Amino acid sequence: MTVAEQQHIVTPAQAGQRFDRVLAGLPGIVSRQAAHRLIASGAARLSTAGAAHSSTAAPDRRVRVGDVIAYHVPPPAPATAAPEADGPPLDILYEDEWLVVLNKPAGQSMHPGPGHPGGTLVNRLLAHCRDLSGIGGTIRPGIVHRLDKDTSGIVVVAKHDAAHLALAAQFKAHSIHRVYLALVVGRPPAERGTIDLPLARHP
Repeated sequence: MTVAEQQHIVTPAQAGQRFDRVLAGLPGIVSRQAAHRLIASGAARLSTAGAAHSSTAAPDRRVRVGDVIAYHVPPPAPATAAPEADGPPLDILYEDEWLVVLNKPAGQSMHPGPGHPGGTLVNRLLAHCRDLSGIGGTIRPGIVHRLDKDTSGIVVVAKHDAAHLALAAQFKAHSIHRVYLALVVGRPPAERGTIDLPLARHP
């Protein structure tokens, strides 16, 4: 399927910003990471004001008024997670007919995605037990909550939809207590404290 190319002319309000930041704010592009992928693949190009042709520019290139951004967003490729039995054994802490509780190592992605189609926790889990909850879809079966790739820690995975819904409700109600340990550089100014920096999805 051919995807129509879109064009955007840099406005005065956008002048001086990075190419990737401006691109990430255009229709059809959901994040800065998505913008980086488009730039790297050549699906997003930049031409200076008055130039006849656009060319690939670095993500940190500063744009100017009148520059033209030409881009197209390829349709998403259908993806499914495949079982993978190879690799180190899963560090399972608890398992029954409803769920699996395991320790995810640092450096392992939770589920397949752009740049890491395999070798994820989901791939390994599908080889261990093929009856994971289907609520997460074909790419994230059984996944109730996630940890970042470089974060190690305990993950709860649902085997059945009923368990998935019950666990998701507990996470939403904050009735599940979670504790994180972190390595820090330097010495914090106080023994105890609260970091109040709420995170939310970009609109």
